[in-house]
Amino acid sequence: MIAATYDPTDLNIPIELVEAFRSKPSSVVLVIGSGISRRVQRPNGRSFPSWVELLREGFRWATLQGFQFTQEQVSAFNSLLSRSDSKSLVHAAGWLKTLIGDRLLSEFFIDTLGFVPPAPSPTHQLLTQLPARGVVTFNYDYLLEAAFRAPPWAVFTQEDDVKLSQIQRGAGSFFVFKAHGDIGRPSTLVFGHDDYRRIILHNKAYRLVLSTLFEQHVILMLGFGVDDPDVEYLFDEILASFSAPPLRVYALVPRGCINSIFRDIWMRERRLRLIEYEARADDHSNVDRFLAKLVEQVNQSNSHKVSTISRDVDGTTLSAFVLGIRKKLIIAWDRIARHTTNVDDAYSAARERAQVVDEIIKDVLEECARTVNLPAEGLAVIARGGYGMGHLSSSSDIDITLLHTAARKEDSEAMGSLFFRYLRDCMGPVGLKVLPIINTVEECQGHWSYDANSLMSFTFSRLIVGDLNLHIQLREKWRQHVRVVSLSGIVEEVKKKRLLRDIEDTLPEFLNIKTCGGGLLEVMTIHFVEEALRLRGKVGGEESTIDLDDCFGRMLSLRELAFSTTKTLAFARAKGETKRIDIHPGQLSATQCSALSQCRRVVRQRLVSSLLRLVS
Repeated sequence: MIAATYDPTDLNIPIELVEAFRSKPSSVVLVIGSGISRRVQRPNGRSFPSWVELLREGFRWATLQGFQFTQEQVSAFNSLLSRSDSKSLVHAAGWLKTLIGDRLLSEFFIDTLGFVPPAPSPTHQLLTQLPARGVVTFNYDYLLEAAFRAPPWAVFTQEDDVKLSQIQRGAGSFFVFKAHGDIGRPSTLVFGHDDYRRIILHNKAYRLVLSTLFEQHVILMLGFGVDDPDVEYLFDEILASFSAPPLRVYALVPRGCINSIFRDIWMRERRLRLIEYEARADDHSNVDRFLAKLVEQVNQSNSHKVSTISRDVDGTTLSAFVLGIRKKLIIAWDRIARHTTNVDDAYSAARERAQVVDEIIKDVLEECARTVNLPAEGLAVIARGGYGMGHLSSSSDIDITLLHTAARKEDSEAMGSLFFRYLRDCMGPVGLKVLPIINTVEECQGHWSYDANSLMSFTFSRLIVGDLNLHIQLREKWRQHVRVVSLSGIVEEVKKKRLLRDIEDTLPEFLNIKTCGGGLLEVMTIHFVEEALRLRGKVGGEESTIDLDDCFGRMLSLRELAFSTTKTLAFARAKGETKRIDIHPGQLSATQCSALSQCRRVVRQRLVSSLLRLVS
């Protein structure tokens, strides 16, 4: 989804972000840009530099070292800086690096950025009070590791393969990942177009770490501007690893610094959830105000409302209610696993899991209403995506929306905070991730305008528990939106999802049935496209003879059976690959492999046919 714009001057901090910090262990990774360093003054009285200022200082420094420049070079360099677009700045940086060489570049960085103040800035102090999983920074200075007092072994660069592998596997404790190098190690510095291209195209470990962190964590980006090259290249790297951009990335930015086109790109294409604050000239004090309020909310005790909640990961005792739900869930999961011995059983197992989770969600919402002494009226829990279709694989995400009326916004956030904490505690033993959204119907509609991925996920919205009228309103708004949404936009979204990729003649060594050509994601897309055609009255043409549900069921069953029975084999054979691998063909019989290939081809045929009707 794409959340609404949040305004820290109103102290309206996304509850999903607060809850991600509160989870044990924390599921938030901070991504820090140069704007945070600019809050610190150097001994010369100047703040740490922005990208443009760093390049100007580098050019002056090179002149002092005896490098001579023609008037044309000076003019061309200044022209690049005056454009202020990311690619011009990176080309200017690359030219400067080539001119002075790695060793002198490192020396310049140490002279310019090597200062560490006796005490961290107020901004850095607030950052250290947030219980983050780790920090990714594109800054070259030492301010973050000094503020967090990170030991040397917890600080590493994109060239440290062993450390990258540890983070990729989720191992280790708090870390500071200096994604563009360390000024004390000249060979690691990323400072020009060739450097950016090298790490994107040739550093597989670097790409895997970034994709893992963005896929498995909530991201809070701080200190970036719209013209920041690091933002441009970061998302080039991320988009290279995802079939669609990650959906849980928040970016704190000054209000008004982004024009409408960039805003649309950031929110629609990159799925960023913008948190905007008021800023005047160089006064960014509202950043500290936002961080202080975030720290307060993360650390805020809920004991006045929830005296029985505690967690087991830090040695405390869980509430009797959560323990009871966990026991019920584990028994159900074990029973389902014992009965999953063939393909037909696997599909039934996925549907049975969804039914079990439905009942748990109902129990949890009822318990939350009782605990906080608030009525459950005016609330509805809606399933989306695959879960909305009524199935859950053994490692699926639980995509749900807590829908509420505008009149119940404050109550709903209190209820939602508790509801999602309960669910995460309950689902822990079986490894299911809860991906929650708290919205009104109108907010959902606003997100669909930017986020076609969210729009598609509501194709299968399903009421689990709560106010039926709310879900009816949601469905009607969704239908209205699909009737008028740009058809070309739908086609572009299909392209961005990287669907229509080639279907192999023989199965590859590892296969993700969700995202592969002709896979489950294409089935979901077909349902959306055909519903869009139906709502627009475009139902002509020959009826398809392809049994889409049968293909979907067969693929889901093979995915479920292979992954649930040989998960460790798949991971071991993946040689450190952190993205989940569904199937190694050696796990399937020749008949099953043939059936899988046939299903994928008929799904592709149906998708192409639907898209042709759409564009015609």
